[in-house]
Amino acid sequence: MFSSQEEVGTRGAKVGPYMKGVDEAIAVDVSFGYTPSCKKSDCGELGKGPMVGFSPILSATMSNKLREIAEKNSIPYQVEVMGGGHTGTNADVISVSESGIKTALVSIPEKYMHSPIEIVDTNDVDNTAKLLAAYIRERAGEINA
Repeated sequence: MFSSQEEVGTRGAKVGPYMKGVDEAIAVDVSFGYTPSCKKSDCGELGKGPMVGFSPILSATMSNKLREIAEKNSIPYQVEVMGGGHTGTNADVISVSESGIKTALVSIPEKYMHSPIEIVDTNDVDNTAKLLAAYIRERAGEINA
């Protein structure tokens, strides 16, 4: 699913999963990339791979599976820990849709978020795609076994 209006209330993601029989979801977003004004512990680093999210609202099983798959496939990744029971992304509303949907979050580190000069490393974008494809290949095999 592609959705719109995440920044104005996650409107698209709120209704997207309904009546689709969704078993799992992975939200893809950006997160803060390190700049001198950012605490290193709060930010990812550009060029070091996608950030796999861990938060109380996310599925720890899925997040750990993403890490396992990244390691097995030599895909660089980073861990992003989010407290407060939310991620600030579409993952928050998807996870509580219908009777609940197991949801993970993969973010691309980005510098200068919400400005006219947002910057990402295209290798992080490529590695995000590789990680998602590897996860889907493995899960499809497990589900259909």
